[in-house]
Amino acid sequence: MGLTHGLILTTGKAGAAVGPNSDDMLSYYKYDELVSTDSYKVLLENYTGGKEVFAYCVFSFDVIPQGDTISYDYMFTSEEYNELVDSHYNDAFAFFISGPGIVPDTNAGGRRNIARIPNSNVEVSINTVNNGNSNDLYPTGPCMNCACFENK
Repeated sequence: MGLTHGLILTTGKAGAAVGPNSDDMLSYYKYDELVSTDSYKVLLENYTGGKEVFAYCVFSFDVIPQGDTISYDYMFTSEEYNELVDSHYNDAFAFFISGPGIVPDTNAGGRRNIARIPNSNVEVSINTVNNGNSNDLYPTGPCMNCACFENK
């Protein structure tokens, strides 16, 4: 993806992130690791349109702000591109913040998701950012937020 440094958060094998993504089914995770009452699972399902969450990765840290603005750069990738776009799977990315002065999202347990499509309130997922491609198993949907998508 052209990155020289950073952090990879994955539910699979980080070595598979090297790319290019030429394998339709490279995903790896264990289905039995999550329970239906897990608080992160429930929270994330609120951001995937109620679609079931099978796996997720959490990276938590504290920040002591020096001003009134926070920003970050991120790149969301998924093994589910392009073959499972517009299917019943919906890999997603969320960046939750909380603390004094933060107005939380509805049903987010006091947190606010600041990972949104630029200039919108739309969460980041394979079904909200894509080029409309899918495989023969699922119908090809329209391109969603195409300006934010790169097929690499």
